[in-house]
Amino acid sequence: MEYQAHPVFFTKGVNTVNGPYDPFSFDAEVSTAID
Repeated sequence: MEYQAHPVFFTKGVNTVNGPYDPFSFDAEVSTAID
């Protein structure tokens, strides 16, 4: 198994509330791969 050069982290705070199809705002300068 090959590992990526940099690990990928996903965090979602327990106080985050968003519906499954609701829009959300993000800063494109922070990341180009927003999931």
